[in-house]
Amino acid sequence: MPPDQLAGSAGVSLVIPVPVRSHAAHLPRFAHIADASPLAHCLDAMRAPGRGFDRVLVVAAELHRGDARSVLANHGHPDVELITAPDPGRRVDCLRAAVDHLGTRSESIVVHDLSRPLVSFEVRDRILDALGSGAELVVPMLLMVDSVKSVDGHGSVLSTIDRSHLRMVQYPRGMSMSLLRTVVDEAAAGEGTTDEVDVALAHGITVITVDGDPDGFSVGDRDVLLAEAILSCRLEGRR
Repeated sequence: MPPDQLAGSAGVSLVIPVPVRSHAAHLPRFAHIADASPLAHCLDAMRAPGRGFDRVLVVAAELHRGDARSVLANHGHPDVELITAPDPGRRVDCLRAAVDHLGTRSESIVVHDLSRPLVSFEVRDRILDALGSGAELVVPMLLMVDSVKSVDGHGSVLSTIDRSHLRMVQYPRGMSMSLLRTVVDEAAAGEGTTDEVDVALAHGITVITVDGDPDGFSVGDRDVLLAEAILSCRLEGRR
């Protein structure tokens, strides 16, 4: 039996969008890191023993449906639901499909991002704890440790910014179904951003933060060797 069926969090579903396009700096959707795709790594972490979800849903653009089905079948997740996002298959189209598919069957949603395949299950647990305490939006964050400067239009430094109030945001993010529905509805109406944090703030919703994961960085082409080294260290118990 899959781990998330053994210890599911009541009313919480996991959604992993597989949109048609990614940022130019990101890996191709199904490029391998070590011996598996980002989708497989995300599922392995989010379905690790201990805590889990009522439902797990992968929403793929038509272009990626076959590859997504292959990952689910060949990497130990054949029971995960796979549905197709409507054209043009953007991230927001994937999220709309998830909202329509889940309907009222889920009170809360955890949305992951394929570009961050090394996030650990500890982040999942912190998000689920916050959702269980009534949070409407939960975002993992890391302290800003680098020096941050303000510059002018010519690139000359103007000042040093106080980084004590700055954080780096990550995924996955937990949110109420009502907030996710608002995100996709406003996007469909052309009313601005599809970023959950911006929408929540615009509606006066408190954004709860939890500790992120230093390994939860966005993996690009130049980061593959680093990501594989991290995975190797985990297997050897050194990380």
